[in-house]
Amino acid sequence: MFEEGKVSEIAPGVFVRHAVDNCTWAVLDDFVVIVDALEQAHLADEVLRHIRETTDKPLGYLVNTHWHGDHVACNIAFAAAGATVIAHESAAPDKSGKGDGRPDITFGTSLSIRGGGRAAELHHMGGTHTPGDIALFFPWAKVLGVGDLFGWGLIPLTQITDESVANLKQIMQRLLDFDAEVIVPGHGPTVTSAHLQRFMEYFQTLLQEVPAARRAGKSPEQIQAEMPRPDDMLDWWRFDWKHPHNVEQIARQCA
Repeated sequence: MFEEGKVSEIAPGVFVRHAVDNCTWAVLDDFVVIVDALEQAHLADEVLRHIRETTDKPLGYLVNTHWHGDHVACNIAFAAAGATVIAHESAAPDKSGKGDGRPDITFGTSLSIRGGGRAAELHHMGGTHTPGDIALFFPWAKVLGVGDLFGWGLIPLTQITDESVANLKQIMQRLLDFDAEVIVPGHGPTVTSAHLQRFMEYFQTLLQEVPAARRAGKSPEQIQAEMPRPDDMLDWWRFDWKHPHNVEQIARQCA
């Protein structure tokens, strides 16, 4: 059950502070890797305390899955505590001196972080939510961090075009190919591969039915009223506002 502010070990050595904005950390053999840094900078001390309660390993790296404000607010504090900040080369501001929250390391296609016998694998998945999206895989734990590539039903695209839809389908298949047992989104409860698959089925249905309704002369508001949430997605986290938002987005962009 999702409980705001609760810390749980979702796989051996991998912990999540569950919240509207998730923060994940993984204990490698030599150090800790943190994934994302929340929206509220004042929560940094709380998160660092949780990390110290789960391991005595030093901070090694902070990976920002993308450069939005709700994922980077604690960067300065985590860097001051010893973390080296990593982001995709297209996602972050220019590199600067260590400690100011901006990335110390950027990469293009992929990057592997090794700490003894454990590793964190970073992969660029850009062009959907932002140009610099990163997925981060912890192979020993079969845990995959996806940032905002999965939003509990929220379409991650800002513009819905044939090209962006094709890219999203490709990215989702790449995420499924990791065969992860636990998937950590940027916000809300953890999920499984079945959630990603169900989202793509749902998205494809919207792409077929919403433009057809627009061509039949229906307004976005009429379509929202006539197209309720699927029964098997009624319990999806905050989906009560996401579904009508999705319908309106497609109705206005794909008329």
